[in-house]
Amino acid sequence: MVHGVTPTLSGLYMWPMVAGMLTGSVTSGQIITRTGRYRIFPTAGTLLIAIALLLLSTMSPQTPAVTMGVYFLLLGLGLGMVMQVLVLIVQNAVGYADLGVATSGATFFRSTGGAFGVAVFGSVFAARLATDLTVALRGVTLPPGFKPTAAQADPTVLQRLPPDVRAGLLGAYSDAVTTVFLWASRWPSSPSCCPCGCARSRCADRPAPPTTARASAAPPPSAPPPPRPGARPERPPPPATSAPVSCTAGPPPSPASTCHRAACGRCA
Repeated sequence: MVHGVTPTLSGLYMWPMVAGMLTGSVTSGQIITRTGRYRIFPTAGTLLIAIALLLLSTMSPQTPAVTMGVYFLLLGLGLGMVMQVLVLIVQNAVGYADLGVATSGATFFRSTGGAFGVAVFGSVFAARLATDLTVALRGVTLPPGFKPTAAQADPTVLQRLPPDVRAGLLGAYSDAVTTVFLWASRWPSSPSCCPCGCARSRCADRPAPPTTARASAAPPPSAPPPPRPGARPERPPPPATSAPVSCTAGPPPSPASTCHRAACGRCA
């Protein structure tokens, strides 16, 4: 709005923040993997978020895009060191049986907090914008058919206004946005949001998850199928007999062995 770009092009202004989130998340994850310590990252990330929001609250309509990109990069770095590490802290505080519940609970409360924050800061933005627009348009005659709210969808309509009126409208939007950043900077700097009270400062060593008895036990033998009606019963296999013992050589045969001759002097 203030820089006169379209809503589609304004998304490119958020690329530094996305790059900062990616860098902060990957870097903190690699360091935690090597050292096992994680408490420093939420603390440093929270302070970095507060500093970045304070810097964003000082912007004006004359702030260049490069400076704004640096501020958004710092904000993204802070968010990257906080968001994923907090999920790791929650998972590290519970056992294997509660990992799913803990992860889903963290995601749920994060979504709820995001919706609550959008509602609160959206109300702050709307209230400040309405007050600033009233002051900026007091005693000003607008062109026929011009609506200040239409500039939110198409900022190019501001070019139809006189330079002094256009500067007043841009200043109103700029003050409303910076007020939101100023109020938001108080959240990460509050003691209730400081993660220094974590019970642990490093990842716990967990044993391998136990396997269930059902998975480790061998499957029970399957019962033979029932015989079909009218089918002949199968004969059992004949009993195994011992091999005949030669009477001409070797030691005398055992009593359990049978001779291959009907009459044998050695077997008598």
